[in-house]
Amino acid sequence: VVLGHDPVAAPMQVRRRVSFIDGRGRLPGPMTPVQGLMFLASLSSVPTDTEGCINALRMMGLPDRHLEVPVDELPTAAHVSVSLALAQLRSSVILVLDDPTVGLDSVATAQVTDALAAFQRKGTTTLLTTSDVLVAATAADHVGILKSGTRVAERHRHQLVQASLTSLYADYIGRKHTPDR
Repeated sequence: VVLGHDPVAAPMQVRRRVSFIDGRGRLPGPMTPVQGLMFLASLSSVPTDTEGCINALRMMGLPDRHLEVPVDELPTAAHVSVSLALAQLRSSVILVLDDPTVGLDSVATAQVTDALAAFQRKGTTTLLTTSDVLVAATAADHVGILKSGTRVAERHRHQLVQASLTSLYADYIGRKHTPDR
């Protein structure tokens, strides 16, 4: 049961309130981010207008210079911004993110983690998978480490202050961690 609904019996009830974002999602090439967001919002039955889409895209870190550029000419970060803006417009209460920062530079990664923090402040539940321990340490309240698909460690954010997440990860996956000198 998700949000009081059986996802098999009532998938649309669940989909309306849950957003899935990955680092590989692509919008159709000839659309601009504004057009793509309006199209995706219409598929989700979310009423919006051009100005609402522009505001959502700006809140999710998309620079104004990218608003009217065809998405096939934009960096991956712009696609992630559009997905986050859609989650914003949909008022998603659960956000599932599958390595949304893969391939992003440090500035774009910081924009994604800032957007996640804004969702969390509004009470949105976020489930984030990432291979980037710095993103996990920045964006997560609770961190689980998997090895071969099995959870081998779990920590709350306050426990991470006392131990290096990189060391913890290395310990649990069985690799020796050499601290920076």
